[in-house]
Amino acid sequence: MLDSAFNSPSSEALAPFEELRGRHVLALATLGKFLRTTGTPKDVADQFYILSAALNDLQRGLVHPMLMPKKPSGRLADRSDIWRVRVNAGCGVECLMRGGLPRNQAAQRAAKKFPALKNLLRTGTTLKTALLGWRDAVMRGPLNDVVARGAAREFRDFLKRDGHQLSREKFTALGEKYLKSASDRAATRLFASTPLPADRS
Repeated sequence: MLDSAFNSPSSEALAPFEELRGRHVLALATLGKFLRTTGTPKDVADQFYILSAALNDLQRGLVHPMLMPKKPSGRLADRSDIWRVRVNAGCGVECLMRGGLPRNQAAQRAAKKFPALKNLLRTGTTLKTALLGWRDAVMRGPLNDVVARGAAREFRDFLKRDGHQLSREKFTALGEKYLKSASDRAATRLFASTPLPADRS
């Protein structure tokens, strides 16, 4: 059932974020129903119905208080899902470097081979420069986004644990895999339709 919630053809012509939100509405309701059948206390299972209904209200222009955004202090940050994909791209560049490419050549190769990553840029930034910045953020920080920070930590832990076992060829292949994953995600309608403002930091 969860597979059909996210992978079934859309029956309406919706904006990307509206379609994805609708799929989460269905998935959360399905999960709540499933939990009820497993003996999960009703008050716990109902929390998934509550969140499903709150997301569905957004489709009607109604905002539940728990979904009201906190007023940002300073410059508005980019979404966590955007930063998560940027981290993947930064991991890819690091792997290319460990595969033997100099820093600038690794970023140039990634930018040339995966142009869809431009959808992750703020205006006024070149892809090569951004890729190097994302790589540096992964390896040294700072990353203010909690999702991105966790993903970067996992990558560094992987390098510390298993990096010594990988040859240059394997690092290159892994870098290509990271970059392709990031590029495929960046090419989706949810990202391609999201213009990002200029970085004023």
